Amino acid sequence: MLLNFLKQFIIPAVSKPEPEKASGAMSVKELKEYKTRLYGSLSRDLAEFEKNFLLVSVGLLAFSITFIKDIVTIETAVLLPMLTLSWTCIGLAIGLMLFSFMRSVEASNTIWYAIDDFQHTHNLYVETQLLTTEQTLALRKETADLFRESKAALKKMRYWAINSFLAGIAVFFFFISINLFREQGRSKAASPIILKLDPATKEISIEGKTLILSDSSLYLKK
Repeated sequence: MLLNFLKQFIIPAVSKPEPEKASGAMSVKELKEYKTRLYGSLSRDLAEFEKNFLLVSVGLLAFSITFIKDIVTIETAVLLPMLTLSWTCIGLAIGLMLFSFMRSVEASNTIWYAIDDFQHTHNLYVETQLLTTEQTLALRKETADLFRESKAALKKMRYWAINSFLAGIAVFFFFISINLFREQGRSKAASPIILKLDPATKEISIEGKTLILSDSSLYLKK
């Protein structure tokens, strides 16, 4: 009897009912998970692309600097400022991509600190605490604005890095093509005419034609 009495009247009276979660609200535990997801999303979105881009661009820059003398004769090359311009564009692309990585880390930190400030302002430290619907909507709007601005800035930096890289490649190959074509034409123009003289028959061979030399005349052999 006593046990049933306690269950029916005493225990319900002293126990505190858990607060009901409003529609669209979140708990402090969910807030921490939300903060972690936002922090990692910016860097995760760019990490693989940045790594592959830097690998290709640094490799191309190192290859062009190391082996340019084996492709083109630098001492006689024309339009040398174009070669410098191509290296500058590729170097700029590398710098922009590295800066975008730093910018993504900074943006992630900004969102992290914004959520931390929100927690401190509203004294949200216990995981079972619930945010009101108004607090949740305000926080999501603030973080969404920060996230969207950061994504837009990172997209612009990636765009300029890619365009700078492509411009560097185009200028480099134009420089190579012009000088290779020029060297090829010059080698053809400078090729010597070979004369072959046969002392026994006194015949001279010039590029497939034969000249017969006599004491006082020179004949073309048909």
